[in-house]
Amino acid sequence: RLRARYILLRPGETTFEAAGMVDSNPINKQAALRGLTEQGREQVRAAAEALAARGVTSPVIFYDNGARASQTADILANSLSVPRRDVEPEFRWLEARGLGALDGTDLQAATEYLHRIDAADVESAAEEAEDGTPSDSVNDVFGRMRNTIAKIETSYGGGDFVIIGGDAAVLSVFAAAACGTDLRDHGRFTLPPG
Repeated sequence: RLRARYILLRPGETTFEAAGMVDSNPINKQAALRGLTEQGREQVRAAAEALAARGVTSPVIFYDNGARASQTADILANSLSVPRRDVEPEFRWLEARGLGALDGTDLQAATEYLHRIDAADVESAAEEAEDGTPSDSVNDVFGRMRNTIAKIETSYGGGDFVIIGGDAAVLSVFAAAACGTDLRDHGRFTLPPG
């Protein structure tokens, strides 16, 4: 049983999402051009208002240290007046799912492909990329999320935690696991931006 309450928030719309392209190479994740669009910033501000309306006013924020999640965490923290000590970057475990050779391809087609291979086997992954972009399976993502939750559960006595993953897949895998759903069906938990 988990002691903390987890609120999953994916980054607002990113420049690559707006262009309809896959962006999963962690080497580039801190590049400013991979950050939020203006619409993405508005989505995060709206999410902050929704959280405040539900009484979430002083959470600890854990986020992937890439540009999109960092910008999301900054906007959320500023909107909710969360002190900097409660805004914690995670350097690997919340990183976007590596999509290997799919990086830089059409986002919609890649998403459909991933839903098919994930539904077949949680060990399936996209084809390896020549440029070194990792290719993660659902099980790889689950292992990283489990490490994040274990860290929080052993380091804190409870409270509200906003988890900002590098992409929707990281959060949908966690949501499926938390709800006791077969991880092959994690796609049904995909969150919209912000």
